[in-house]
Order: sequence, then structure tokens, then C-alpha cells
Amino acid sequence: RSWRPEDNRFRTRCGEAPAQKGLWKRRCTACGTARVRPPIVNLEEVSVMRRTVVFVDHANLNACVRNRGLEVDYYDLKDYLAQEQEGRMPLEAFCYVAIDPRNEHRLDREVLRMQEDGWMVKSKLGAPRPDGGFKCNVDVEMAIDIIAFAYDAKPDIVVIVSGDQDFAAVVRKLRERGVRVEVAAFPENVSHILMNEASGFINLEKYFEEAGRSHESDD
Repeated sequence: RSWRPEDNRFRTRCGEAPAQKGLWKRRCTACGTARVRPPIVNLEEVSVMRRTVVFVDHANLNACVRNRGLEVDYYDLKDYLAQEQEGRMPLEAFCYVAIDPRNEHRLDREVLRMQEDGWMVKSKLGAPRPDGGFKCNVDVEMAIDIIAFAYDAKPDIVVIVSGDQDFAAVVRKLRERGVRVEVAAFPENVSHILMNEASGFINLEKYFEEAGRSHESDD
């Protein structure tokens, strides 16, 4: 539609040229201030964007990250794995969290933060083991949900953040249905069988290096 003077959704930049390619401006007749609006959405481009969903094995990822003395910014990670600049349209992001039965509320704050960052968190209470650890097969539920989501939502790309070989059969099944499946993990912590089954591999080592450099430049 055409621009109307009363349309108050357009941002104002006093005399500035548009800062983003494709922005359209019209100067105010009263003060000469440029009114700038976002680019018009090209429906043809949207139609070819690849629908992307992300599934994270929280225990697997956090074990790898802790061993390296790193922290996960889940908001940034979600954007990185489903970048709109790369022609991807994020559908949903799921994170599967195993809960220690000896300390059920230890991860409450982290889970809340992930939910605030847009993740759909699915937690499961584990069962204690005689050796003091606990067992929690969230990967089974995660595998079932990946298949179910692929059948219902029909995404173009599924990103699985885990190096667990148990997901190899799931990856193969999705690829047989024409879905691109990418595995995101650290190279030394991913099963070669899983990597060979996947359509592509996202090296989290490089992601954390880039994220670290970005934080240093911000400081």
C-alpha cells in the first residue's frame, strides 16, 4: 500500500539517509525530518525461505561446553542455527533438559532464561542410580518428537544439536522424506556415524570462537 502521513509506525530519522538497503523515506512537510519505514516484504522471497526447526540435547551440549570452560548464550545460538539472513525461516526451537532427582530445582533459573529467549523447553526427571548419578533418557523422547514434528509441520531443515549416535536412525528417516538434516556439535564429540548420515555439519567450535570474538569487540 502507499504511505500515509498519519501512519505513525514509520520511524523518524532527522535528515538521515536510510540506514538499511531498501528503506523508503518521505520528508515531513513541516520540519523536513525524514520518515523511514522498513522494506516492503517480498512474498515471493518469503515463499522460498526454508522452514527450520532446532532440537537441542541440553545434557550433551552442556557437557561439551563445560569441559571447555564456555557458556551457552541460547538466544544467540538459536539465531545462529536458523539465520534468516541465510534464507531460513525459524519455525520452533526445542531444548530437552534432564533433571537430576537429587536436586530438582538446580536448573530452574536456566530453564526460565531459555524460555524467555524463545525456546520451548521440555524437561524430564531422571531416576537415581546406585553409583550416585542418575539416568534420564531424554534422547528417546527427543527422537520421537523430531519424527512427529517433521510429519506434522513438514520443515525443510531440521538442526539437531547433539553428537549422540542414537540419532543416526532419526536422521536417516528424515532424509528419506526429503528433509535436510544438519548436526551441530563439536568435532571431537560427535559420532562419525551420525555425521555420515547427516546432510550437513555445523561446527560449534567455530561458532564459539566467533561468539567469543564478538563479545571481545563489544567490550
